[in-house]
Amino acid sequence: MILPQSRGCFTIDRSERTLLAAISLVSLLPFCALSPQAAQSELRVRLQSSEGIPISGALLALLDPNDSVVAEGLSTERGTRMLRAASGVYRVRARRIGFLPFVSPPVAIPRQDELLLAIETSRVADRILRAWGGILNGGRKAPGVADSLNRKH
Repeated sequence: MILPQSRGCFTIDRSERTLLAAISLVSLLPFCALSPQAAQSELRVRLQSSEGIPISGALLALLDPNDSVVAEGLSTERGTRMLRAASGVYRVRARRIGFLPFVSPPVAIPRQDELLLAIETSRVADRILRAWGGILNGGRKAPGVADSLNRKH
């Protein structure tokens, strides 16, 4: 409770001081949001197969030096995606159902031009089918299957 004193001052008890401090802190929050933050740079990535066909629906991730995901998103039907992050050195990881994961060499952003990633990995399903072809063929080498896939386990 605020009690008037004879000299024109007020006495504030502990709970009122706490409330006054909380109100002061809350009133300063909008100014904290105006403080400068790390500027975001854009990296435009385009995925294509070794035949030049765009790879759509791939999950692209921007990885920091600790392999933590900083930004990610799906590639468009044209195989493109814009990723935003603070300036620095990153790697781009591409994952697509049916394909092995791909990780690019280090890339510095900001970058002026588009990053073109030609992904030459084989389809996982093709490898599984070829491996099963060898097993189903009585362990004999199936036509067109690499020796490493035809080993008996």
